[in-house]
Amino acid sequence: MTRNCRVHCMDIFANYCDRWKLQINYDKTKAMVFGERPNRRRHFVVNGHDVEFLSEFNYLGVYFTQNRSFVRTKK
Repeated sequence: MTRNCRVHCMDIFANYCDRWKLQINYDKTKAMVFGERPNRRRHFVVNGHDVEFLSEFNYLGVYFTQNRSFVRTKK
């Protein structure tokens, strides 16, 4: 995905939220790319706010990781 595509996609997201009067909670907005090298630098911005990238997150007790491993969830 090229930088221009990422910027454009995030602009579409922000415009959609504005159109439907949805508020983006920038403190909770995070991103993860599955199956990529963790050292690769990514940078997304939504309405001037940087989006933090995670290598792992927990959703309802299920741990999601970049390498798509569920070892931590199984434990």
